[in-house]
Amino acid sequence: MRISRSIVSLTVLFTLLITGCGTKKIAPRVIVLPSKEDTVATAPPVKPWVSPAKEEMRGVWLTTIYGLDWPQRAANTAEAIRRQKDELCRILDRLQREKFNTVFFQVRHRGDVIYPSAIEPQSTVFTGTGRPDYDPLDFALKECHKRGLAFHAWLVVTPLGPDRHIRSLGSKSVKNQHPEWCVRHNNLWYLNPGVPEARKYFASIVSEIVNKYPVDGIHLDYMRYPEKAKSFADAATHKRFGGSMSLETWRRRNLSDLMADVHQAATEKTPWVSVSVATLGRLRQLAGVRGGNWTAYEGVYQDPVVWAREGTVDFLVPMMYYRDDLFYPFLEDWKAQLPTLPIVPGLATYRVVDNSNWPPKVIADQIDSARSLGFAGVCFFREEQIRHESNGLPQIIRERFAEDVVPMPVHRKGSVLPKTAEAPRLTRRPDGQIEVRWNKTAGETSAVHYRLFVRKFDSADKIEDKLAADGIDEGTYILSHALIKGAKRIEVRLQAVDRLHVAGPASAPTSMEIR
Repeated sequence: MRISRSIVSLTVLFTLLITGCGTKKIAPRVIVLPSKEDTVATAPPVKPWVSPAKEEMRGVWLTTIYGLDWPQRAANTAEAIRRQKDELCRILDRLQREKFNTVFFQVRHRGDVIYPSAIEPQSTVFTGTGRPDYDPLDFALKECHKRGLAFHAWLVVTPLGPDRHIRSLGSKSVKNQHPEWCVRHNNLWYLNPGVPEARKYFASIVSEIVNKYPVDGIHLDYMRYPEKAKSFADAATHKRFGGSMSLETWRRRNLSDLMADVHQAATEKTPWVSVSVATLGRLRQLAGVRGGNWTAYEGVYQDPVVWAREGTVDFLVPMMYYRDDLFYPFLEDWKAQLPTLPIVPGLATYRVVDNSNWPPKVIADQIDSARSLGFAGVCFFREEQIRHESNGLPQIIRERFAEDVVPMPVHRKGSVLPKTAEAPRLTRRPDGQIEVRWNKTAGETSAVHYRLFVRKFDSADKIEDKLAADGIDEGTYILSHALIKGAKRIEVRLQAVDRLHVAGPASAPTSMEIR
């Protein structure tokens, strides 16, 4: 039998390799097998749940002095009162429809109030003469709450009006009862915030309101010294109470002490009431920026940084009634100086219709800028200017308020979060509707309502998170067909939310297949 030369050669080579002959070793060849397609189907990653509820205050100042926003007509008959009430309901219906969530409702004018008070005379704006046959504050508050609108009682603090107005209020006027608390300045009377008894007096009005009415907040306007404050005649008061403080330091301290008195009065028995201030629009003078000394700090002795540090203010609504270089640098400065305090810029919608002749786009750009900088919302002065389609403002607001939001939370130092909500239960009712039920978490001591969230999974496992409802007080809710349309499976979660709109941790999800 013949052996081929090639086989012999291979045999010799093999022998040399296994006996280690020679000086050079041959590395073994690495064989790479062709790859095969992965035939294991992997589930798409499930993104972690994040609340889809955007928090934002959407506010408006509703002015009752002189009936500027409401009431536009006095009412002395039953029919006129009905029309007066209907007028407010139409205003509030529109605000609800346009997705506002907060009304700063004026309840104190110039030493007079719109409700029957044991402390101050009642305004005649609703009748033209005496008291109306209903309580306007109580009515407005209930109508706001029916529509899910927070009601912040707006009080003018120091101005008391001219002599003629003081006389119209009679003996119950604070000026007539305690002239030693008051200062005449530029032909108007003011409550002197340097007098401790005057500060306590104003705080007593706040106590009366929060103890009598379930308001959501106390909102302070003119919580400051007046225009041309350098000539404000409080030298004797400064000498008596100022100690070694300079006049400027003492005045700022007076307002800070007034803030402390108000916050205590507002929250001592009703800790869910928030306290806010409509400050001047510019916090302080900025180097190289025009605007002069008409600022909160230099011009009228407001010191919001101290109020925030001392915990006597829950949020600010600076009246930023300017534009361009008088607006944007000062907007940024508010954020820089008070980065953790909620600030809601107040925007001058009235300048679109008065002789300022602002284009509506100015307001649109200011809303967009406030959002991009992370402010807590916006507020408009005043309601009457945002109701007329002809000026272009309603359309701008509708476009920017198209998305649903939840109210801005107010976080207080030392406050306790609501507890984690218990996982809800899902049942399909005989009529095919899906019902969500839950119990209040054991040990929850706060007064809470609930937010309900739905996560939808469609046939392609696409995920969509929705806020189904906010402000639910009952332990049950029916999911609408529109909400779960197109879902093959849903998950529901709950959050408990306290009366300052602070939400606790979300519950564990509960899932249901949709057939």
